Amino acid sequence: MKALLNGFNGLMKSPPSSSSQMSPVVIWAKRIGWSLWLSLLVLLPVGALTIAFKMLMTMPESTSCPRYFDAEHSDSLRIYCAQQLADEGTSDSLQQAIALVDRLPSNSPSRGQGDRLVQDWSAELLELAEEQFQTGHLDEAVELAGQVPPNTDAYIQARDRMDAWQAVWQDAEAIYSRADDAMALGNWDVALSRGRDLLTLDNRYWAMERYPELARRAQEGREQEQWLAEAAKRRRTNLTTSTEGRRTQWEQERDQRDLQVLQEAQALAQSSNVDDLREAIVNARRIIWGTPHYDQAQSLITTWQAQVQAIEDAPRLAQARQIASSGEVEDLESAIREARRIPSYRSLHPEAQSDIQVWQQQIREMTAESMTPVQEAMDERMAPWSPPEDPRSPLNPDWNPDQDERFPDAYGEPLGDLEEGGG
Repeated sequence: MKALLNGFNGLMKSPPSSSSQMSPVVIWAKRIGWSLWLSLLVLLPVGALTIAFKMLMTMPESTSCPRYFDAEHSDSLRIYCAQQLADEGTSDSLQQAIALVDRLPSNSPSRGQGDRLVQDWSAELLELAEEQFQTGHLDEAVELAGQVPPNTDAYIQARDRMDAWQAVWQDAEAIYSRADDAMALGNWDVALSRGRDLLTLDNRYWAMERYPELARRAQEGREQEQWLAEAAKRRRTNLTTSTEGRRTQWEQERDQRDLQVLQEAQALAQSSNVDDLREAIVNARRIIWGTPHYDQAQSLITTWQAQVQAIEDAPRLAQARQIASSGEVEDLESAIREARRIPSYRSLHPEAQSDIQVWQQQIREMTAESMTPVQEAMDERMAPWSPPEDPRSPLNPDWNPDQDERFPDAYGEPLGDLEEGGG
């Protein structure tokens, strides 16, 4: 640009000998002046950059799946995009994937694969609903389970679970209400005895959150009552007690009783029998919050619960692995469905999920070849349209006018006729 400016500067400063000898370019340059030239030199690069940026921003977005589906999209593409949605693992994405596959015609070659996928996704949806129930969200769990399609194996399970959830919830509320009434009357032992029934319910929320809350309230009420009684006794007898003497005989007896209960529970659990483990858990839960042995009891309860769940779910996981051992796609899908029957709050759930991921990867690898044409069709659909190139077009670099019979020579006559006339 600097050289161009110097060139124009030289043209403007060199005095011509006469107006007739001046170049038309120089005359035109002198007329328009320096301001216009400088404007052009600045605006041209800026304009080019602006146009390039606008073209870049308006390029079509690269995406694997279309936003909307119509009759022109293939059934294989629907299956592929539905799998992409389901891999997100949320309740909304699973419902969208199921709805997308459900629109496949009954006579479609992909219908069988779609039905198997819907079976898997329905089981995942029911598992998410179970997790909602276990965390204390009954209404959300019932609503989510109601979205399971009626033509799936999980549909009957969903209906049974919704009835069971509501029954458990009614029992839990009744148990908690009776325990709360006992606390209002100051019957702390009665309140704890009634509240322990929450531990027998198959729900983490009531067993792990509401019962400890109930036990804590009962313990605090009992300690407050005991402190008031001790204070009244000290006032009557005008006695002062040392720090070491503040532990009452009742507390000492309670600690000894809790220790004995815990030892008996540990002896039961050593058999590794499911019934003995459950009895040990019930006994250990008799140790209430705030007592010296409470933390140890809770740690043992967690260990024994994991052992019970592992014993109960191990046959199911072993069966799933046996089914998957053939390596066939249908067997792998069946194994995934079986492993997904282990709920998320069970101790073998992480191990089952690890196997599921391996089996899903095997299915993807085996179906990769069949999905390649689908991806190529998608890429072709997303490519910008351009008119077909005519091989006889003068714009084609390989075009040879001497070999194109449509065009005459420079004189407007075919070459053959001229040669005959000249001869």
